[in-house]
Amino acid sequence: MGPLLITKDVPKLYDITKQLHPDSWLTGQAQNNTAATNTKPAINLPISGSKGMWNWLQPYRTDKITVEDSNPKDASTDVTMPPQIVTRYNALEVGKEDGKMRNDPGPYTFVEGFLQLARPIVAPKADTSTL
Repeated sequence: MGPLLITKDVPKLYDITKQLHPDSWLTGQAQNNTAATNTKPAINLPISGSKGMWNWLQPYRTDKITVEDSNPKDASTDVTMPPQIVTRYNALEVGKEDGKMRNDPGPYTFVEGFLQLARPIVAPKADTSTL
């Protein structure tokens, strides 16, 4: 989504301690409580409706070598390789933007990223096929 105009800036640097993995949304749903969500920086977005809990996946440009690899040399040629640029994401808790007129101090920020449903909107149905 985006670009979206927000009145507070997102964190400027990628936080490796809050690194997302492809299955992190599954473990996050099982461990989702108010203590865990209060540690995330909040971003206010104009999301219509009040159903569901959302995360904003903020992209960051990182070097693959500094994040994952400890050996930046190619073993076959013994030459130091240039860092590979990789996009990483941090999840930010989404707060509701009320849309009221106010006088927030600048500068404002345009962001682009993804919305992720952090918790299911409806409860899962009980499995009745085994009864």
